[in-house]
Amino acid sequence: MANLVPATAEGAPAFSAPSLFAPLMDRSGGPVLTRLSAFAAQPAVRKMLPVFLGLAAVGGALLAWAMLAPSPQRVLYGQLDDATAQAWSPRSIRPG
Repeated sequence: MANLVPATAEGAPAFSAPSLFAPLMDRSGGPVLTRLSAFAAQPAVRKMLPVFLGLAAVGGALLAWAMLAPSPQRVLYGQLDDATAQAWSPRSIRPG
């Protein structure tokens, strides 16, 4: 399997693409905002950003709906009196 990837004499891959996160990790890149703008200026990030923001917005809307939506309120066995409903509840039915 070693012959599948071309390697240099030192064992490192011959082709080493720069990391997408290189602008963020470079300490000599300046302040954090400068590094973030350099990261966001990359073509791959600029392509992906609208999809990421759209999915984040949908996820935030779903979380907000889940937190704010009322839970279902219904009376089970509404036509039965309390004793009969208790007798037919799933907790009261025991196998065997």
